Amino acid sequence: MNFSTLTRAVVMAAGLALAVSVAGADEPATQLVAVHKTMGKPMNRVPVTSLFVVNSDGATLEGNKLTLTGVTGNVIVFDDRPVRAASHQTTARFISRWGDGKDSFSKDPPNATISILSSEKVGVVDAVVTISNPKLDGTTLVFDVNVLEGNLKGLKGPAALFIDPK
Repeated sequence: MNFSTLTRAVVMAAGLALAVSVAGADEPATQLVAVHKTMGKPMNRVPVTSLFVVNSDGATLEGNKLTLTGVTGNVIVFDDRPVRAASHQTTARFISRWGDGKDSFSKDPPNATISILSSEKVGVVDAVVTISNPKLDGTTLVFDVNVLEGNLKGLKGPAALFIDPK
């Protein structure tokens, strides 16, 4: 095979590969579950199996009370597979809806992990709890808790409360 024949073969193969890739460009490589949300437009409903995160400047866990201070004005809401949706709502609205629905948090208190970012020597420390009866007063949020695991005694620092409704 001489040089010009080889060149023609390479050009034809490249052209064929380009034509095949352009023809299939409209089809996704994998089938994905459609999220019923138009990007850039807020959704008014919260995903059904959502997880929630409440951030605060600090937390104390004493007896059967968890107190979050300097709570942010919004709760992060997210879903994992297959949808992987994310949203947020105001903390006041989240707490006001605590008793909504037949499977509400009032009827079936959720498990949660309270995580404190303490001094450099201690690092992140967690406690697993069941939370109930939230009371929001300004930027202070208090829950009744049942401690399942862990101890946060004497720790100070920014905190996050991860709530799992299941």
